[in-house]
Amino acid sequence: MKYRRLSLDELESLRDEFVTFLIANGINAEHWEELKAAEPNLTEGMILAFSDIVWEDVLSRVKYLEHLAEGTYFVFKCDDETIHLVGMECREATGDREQFLDYVSRFPETCFVFTQSKKYVPARNTEIFRMVESGAMIVKGEWYDRLFDTHMPSDPAQ
Repeated sequence: MKYRRLSLDELESLRDEFVTFLIANGINAEHWEELKAAEPNLTEGMILAFSDIVWEDVLSRVKYLEHLAEGTYFVFKCDDETIHLVGMECREATGDREQFLDYVSRFPETCFVFTQSKKYVPARNTEIFRMVESGAMIVKGEWYDRLFDTHMPSDPAQ
């Protein structure tokens, strides 16, 4: 398994896709019920394979991530070969994104803003998965663009 098994809630939300996956593998509803009773290891393997397919699809489409933690706000742009970061560290800033950014706008002198770029290690989707599992959220990217344009007008790769 490359990523992690989807939770029951995640599997339930992807019920139609899972049924299509099973049918594509020659397993209809009746056969699936028989397999669950007779060969639980095989059915678990099917769920694990489906989970990896779902994760691979989701991760390959990620363009932006954000991570908010005590005193820090990081937004990432996920290109094919390189990940770019706009980071903010403000020791006194707390709360959600809007509260954090409000603090930054009111007390910019107390904040350190920086950018960084690096190649993925070990691989793009593996690194993005690790970040998501560590609390990063998949987002649309408006904050990356806004923060980068506001705080770092030069090229992110420099």
